Amino acid sequence: MKTASFLRIASVLTFLDAPLHTVGGVFGKQAPRAEQKVASAMKENAFPVMGVPVRTFGSYLLRWGWLSAYFQHGNPLFSCS
Repeated sequence: MKTASFLRIASVLTFLDAPLHTVGGVFGKQAPRAEQKVASAMKENAFPVMGVPVRTFGSYLLRWGWLSAYFQHGNPLFSCS
């Protein structure tokens, strides 16, 4: 097999894996008790970041999850060519 064939196979596997990570990571729910307390603390405590008056660590992680999902979905499209 050529190297291009391995790259195409990896691209297809990444393309199939990306939606599962998006659904599980961004839309997933926390387990009860300790994880739920940590998640609520991240969403409630706000702090100023780079001139924006109110940000929470939970909103930062949610945006980071969407950004990583965006790149994870785009990666197979650009690596297949």
